[in-house]
Amino acid sequence: MMGFHKFSILIIFSMALVSCTKSVQPQEPVQVSPSTKQIASLPKTPPAKKVIKKEPRRIPETDPQLAVIAQKKIKRAKKLYSTGEYDKAEILLKESITAFPFLAQAQLTLGKIFLIKGSATRDMALLNSARLMFEMARAIDPGQAEVQTLLELFTVQYPE
Repeated sequence: MMGFHKFSILIIFSMALVSCTKSVQPQEPVQVSPSTKQIASLPKTPPAKKVIKKEPRRIPETDPQLAVIAQKKIKRAKKLYSTGEYDKAEILLKESITAFPFLAQAQLTLGKIFLIKGSATRDMALLNSARLMFEMARAIDPGQAEVQTLLELFTVQYPE
């Protein structure tokens, strides 16, 4: 009985296959006339733009008076920092950096304030800002040993 069942499935399958092959008819190749050989015109590529050579990056010229103003603010901020008035010193240092951002001492002192505040409150955002300030101070004046020492604080892993 089982053999008859397999045989009937085989016959049904072969009949379906034959009917499929009859319905598929080969197509005749299409004749191409010379007028249809032309390809539709593609949009033209725009002409290449001239490459502008970039000169090395340099510190922009600024008003030397701004540097003097910034140094005066840094001097006042350092006095406030030494007396523990960190909020007032922070405001002066931010004004100094806004006026003339190329003085490493402003970056360094602001980084110290961020380090003190971030350590006291365990605020990771302030600690990351302190590290960023120290890195900017190092970029401006790579020879400062104090900056290197403070940056090493961020590379040492302390046990918890």
